[in-house]
Amino acid sequence: MYNFKRRPESAVARQFTGGFENAYELMNWVDGLGAATRTLWADADHNKPERILLGIGNYEYEKAVEGDWIIRHADGQFEIMSDEDFKTQYEAE
Repeated sequence: MYNFKRRPESAVARQFTGGFENAYELMNWVDGLGAATRTLWADADHNKPERILLGIGNYEYEKAVEGDWIIRHADGQFEIMSDEDFKTQYEAE
């Protein structure tokens, strides 16, 4: 299930569960929407966790780590939210 609603907003969200397959699916989802947002996947290295970088501006990125949610709001903007925050603010439709 990918559709969730935030009181009173509805949004589409997908969770980063880790691994290349999940990262690739999320990157295709974000990049395939024709948004100006771009994504990069970085495997765990140099004591940094596996992550997806979500481009939010010129050379600016937000970082999603395993367990985080990538949310696409009705206005087309993306947001990254921790699993804990997501569960308190959204419910499945």
